[in-house]
Amino acid sequence: MNKSLLWLVALLVVLLGLFWFLREQETESKAAAYPDREFAIKDESTINRVFIADLKGRTMNLTKQKDGAWLINDSVKASVTIMDQVLNTLAKIRIDHIPPETMNEMIFESMKLDGLKVEVYDAANKKLRSLIIGPATQDSRQSFMMIEGQSQPYAMKVPGLSGTLRPLFDLRSIEDWRSRDWMSIKPEKIQAVEVNYPRQKGSGFSIRRSGDTLKLNAENELVEISNEAPKQRLLESYLEGFSYVPLFRRENDNPIKDSIQSMIPFAELRITKESGDVEELTLVPAHGLLNDGTRDLEGPFTNYWVNRRPGGFQTVQKQQLQQWLRDYRSFF
Repeated sequence: MNKSLLWLVALLVVLLGLFWFLREQETESKAAAYPDREFAIKDESTINRVFIADLKGRTMNLTKQKDGAWLINDSVKASVTIMDQVLNTLAKIRIDHIPPETMNEMIFESMKLDGLKVEVYDAANKKLRSLIIGPATQDSRQSFMMIEGQSQPYAMKVPGLSGTLRPLFDLRSIEDWRSRDWMSIKPEKIQAVEVNYPRQKGSGFSIRRSGDTLKLNAENELVEISNEAPKQRLLESYLEGFSYVPLFRRENDNPIKDSIQSMIPFAELRITKESGDVEELTLVPAHGLLNDGTRDLEGPFTNYWVNRRPGGFQTVQKQQLQQWLRDYRSFF
């Protein structure tokens, strides 16, 4: 390659760099000139708090924790999936089009009656954005939104997605925002697990940590004791089953909760953690009803009602808990 060609390539690289620099400067100048168009937050990692309010007085405060988790109203964990969608939307939201001026009155009226306000803050609690979300466009492919304090609404979208954005921020069911993480205990943090089957005496067992070894004991004298040593890998695998189990549904407001809790459970578990904290769980099969209104105790079921102390009353899918429901003989 001769010198003149090298100079030409170098000049081309410099010109391309200058072009991109000037283009970025122009974009920033336009944003400064049109503050009513500054919707997106370029760096979603700067988002530390999201506050949502509707005109019915309902609010939700989402705050980022040091470990990266998000809390709802400083009390319960938010869904990781939903928060990823929220942050992605706030970072990538774009203007699709400006509605005809004749539509503005309708948009403003709808915002006054049923609008949502979304405020975004950084780690220093500095407000980064305050957005008003209004109705969907006629074809429901975008949402009308505006910057609080400005006068021009825009039809907004997230590139690659089609549909209104409002349901993502809706407050009609805060329960839907909650994390579905239910059981999450690292195996090495478990000191002991005791399993009892009230209707099947002789199948229960306990696993206890003793230094670097896990020891297996039968529930009572009804269990036929094996002379073999239990397989350590099977015991370790069993404890790994507590590392993550998702929730199906919270049932604290279930009107038949007291009746369910009075039933003889299928299984009882007691988990002792390394810290000394203890969790107790009772599992009752969630059988359906017969025509006469009684429980079909012989029929199939897909969920367990679980009373967790502490932790309340929940429904967990049967397939998620099968890994816990082994017997003494299965570890040999």
